[in-house]
Amino acid sequence: MVPWWATVLADIIDKFVIALLFTGDKTSREQQLSAFWLPFLLIHISRPDNISGFSIEENVFSHGKVLSAYAVILGATNVLYVNVTLSRPNVGTLVLASFLVFALAIFKYLERAVAQGRGNLSSIKSLIKNNQPKRFSFHHWCPYGPLDNDQALLVAHSMLHITKCAFCDCSLDMDPLDRETGRKIISCGWESMCKVVEMELSLMYDLIYTKAVVIHAWTGYITRIVSPLIICTVLFLLNAYNSEFQSVEDIVITYLLVVFTLLLDVRWLLGALGSTWAYTVFKDSRWQWLKHAVVCDGKWHWIRTIVVFMDLSRLPLFSGYYREPLSTLFNMKPPSNYRLWRGIMGQYNLLHECTRHKDYPISVSSVMGLLLLQQEESMMQHEYHDIHGFKIPQDLKGLLFERIREKLKLSYTRPRNVEEEEEEGEEVVQFDSDELQEVILIWHMATDIFLQKATFADEESQKYVKLISKLSDYLVFLVVLHPSMLPVRKLPSKYKETSKELKELLSVENRPASCKTRKQKLAFILEQMEKLVLNGNGDGRNSTSSIVLSDGYQYARVL
Repeated sequence: MVPWWATVLADIIDKFVIALLFTGDKTSREQQLSAFWLPFLLIHISRPDNISGFSIEENVFSHGKVLSAYAVILGATNVLYVNVTLSRPNVGTLVLASFLVFALAIFKYLERAVAQGRGNLSSIKSLIKNNQPKRFSFHHWCPYGPLDNDQALLVAHSMLHITKCAFCDCSLDMDPLDRETGRKIISCGWESMCKVVEMELSLMYDLIYTKAVVIHAWTGYITRIVSPLIICTVLFLLNAYNSEFQSVEDIVITYLLVVFTLLLDVRWLLGALGSTWAYTVFKDSRWQWLKHAVVCDGKWHWIRTIVVFMDLSRLPLFSGYYREPLSTLFNMKPPSNYRLWRGIMGQYNLLHECTRHKDYPISVSSVMGLLLLQQEESMMQHEYHDIHGFKIPQDLKGLLFERIREKLKLSYTRPRNVEEEEEEGEEVVQFDSDELQEVILIWHMATDIFLQKATFADEESQKYVKLISKLSDYLVFLVVLHPSMLPVRKLPSKYKETSKELKELLSVENRPASCKTRKQKLAFILEQMEKLVLNGNGDGRNSTSSIVLSDGYQYARVL
């Protein structure tokens, strides 16, 4: 959240800083250094290499964004021209230093715009159609053992076109040798398969939300090699500048800007060359001498070793993830570990939410939203995912991927029609995509009511009960906070109707002594209502919420 606020504020403040730098009682000499700071401001608002945007919407250009970019560039150009080029007395070497940094800043500012434009899913789709992907291949293939993080990442690079097509909803023709790649991943075991899938998603994150698409091209590499050289030249020119009439504070600020920009440029250069993106670019290069010098001779691995050693984000203390035990805050994580899914599933339980708000009417998300001036959806995401999320255990991952593996095997067998599946006792379930939200809510209610009334003695059953409950809560979390992740058209939210009716039922205060909790009371009320309906004494309501509650109880009885 802190980087998000910092970047948003930087985008807002840049419109005013140009004017603020030249208000007050500064002399023309002092304004010379202030004007020299403007290119560094442009470099700052161009954003670092690992951030181009915080949402897909940022990758959609509008006339307002274009005009704002022109205003910033023209304003900075005018200030440099008036206060440096036309300044009296003569500023000497500061003129050349200013325009060297300004040229670099303009290029990086445009680079950010290009990265955002190419990070749009429609742009990715058009590039896929125009450029046919090459044959997939395994890098660092290890056929008889699990893949480590870097090996899984290189495999993910090889199969990135498949993920792009899945994101952009376009087809991809695959020949039998390409299909063999999928079989090899499955044969690695579910742990390696899971790693490859997570690495694929992280690479798509790079394409959409970072500058990877422009960095890992020849123009991007040349820019990152030239940039530290330009800043070193600027530092040399700054030393030759006559700063006799400048204040000490302005001189210190100027040198800090130059030195920190140089350090960041070196960091981005090493990060770009040591990235697995660079390995893929060099490996697929048409220049065999470059491929042999960088990949075959091990120079890339040498650079990556340096980058990994200097990467402080491998420490849990600096990774932004605070669920680690205190004893492990300084333990180095494996390389590329940051690309793996943290394994946190958001949790939203309808019965719990409807029963807790009477005792605690002010939720954590509403309080944080007021304090941080954030939208309620953003704070609900923080509360139901970051605070109350469930860390999925390895055994559940294993069960999930074994099920996926069974389904994938069907794609390599002879297709069967519906009649053949029915003869073998397999029920074919078909429903409209618009019904998915309702089906999730019905089964969520059925699961909760069943688990409220059932008891399980053995430890193995209790483990599966917990996992089933958490998966059910996760699906409702998607319905409530991320309906766009479900294959449904945009509909009026059915969970709000169901939640409202549950709260109305809970307002009835009488409950038997056996109902120790409010959730048990709600389950008891639903049971009594359903009995009245079966006996012909119900109120005959046919709303969506009533259907969800009624069907949920009926499914719970079947369970």
